[in-house]
Amino acid sequence: MDQKIMDLKELIDVGYLMEANRQFFHPLGLELSVNFDEDGNGELFIIDGRDIQEGLKYDDLSDEDSNKKNKNIMDIVRKRFSTRTRYLGFTIQPIILPISNPIPEKYKELVKRVMNAGE
Repeated sequence: MDQKIMDLKELIDVGYLMEANRQFFHPLGLELSVNFDEDGNGELFIIDGRDIQEGLKYDDLSDEDSNKKNKNIMDIVRKRFSTRTRYLGFTIQPIILPISNPIPEKYKELVKRVMNAGE
């Protein structure tokens, strides 16, 4: 399958970048960011704020644009997760423990429930 490359402007405009930062990178003290040069060429890079104990955050997400981006991504997530669960049996790909590292008995029921949560 040929891989398509997403335009960085789309990554920002649709809300992927905001939600990736808000839900994943910011709590870890990181920020995925884009810098555009005068010709409009974009470069993706990571801001390292891991020394900030509480992690990073956006200053304000109450504007109409942030709400629109969040709604866009939540709509995409609902649609994609439903399809992934139907076709793959999961939404987020699980990490399979090697046989040499079996699941401790006390966690087996919890793991079973988590693995079947999307069904």
